[in-house]
Amino acid sequence: MLTQRVYAAEDFSAITVNGLAIGAHESSVLRWFRANLLHGPGAFAEYAPTHEAFAETFRRKLIRELSEQFIGALPDRLPSG
Repeated sequence: MLTQRVYAAEDFSAITVNGLAIGAHESSVLRWFRANLLHGPGAFAEYAPTHEAFAETFRRKLIRELSEQFIGALPDRLPSG
């Protein structure tokens, strides 16, 4: 699997990979994302059952990423200078 080879070849220890799956004709796509794509602490996938639902699902994913992942992720002290 390409994603597993990339994760093994590079240092992804500080990187979280989330996903947005569009199900339309593939009912197992979300299961594939969970097994093969998602990586890192708190990684998640949002699911759009159709292409028409993509915009709202993308909005939900973006809000989730910006509100959950980054708050509190800064070091206690920023470098001076």
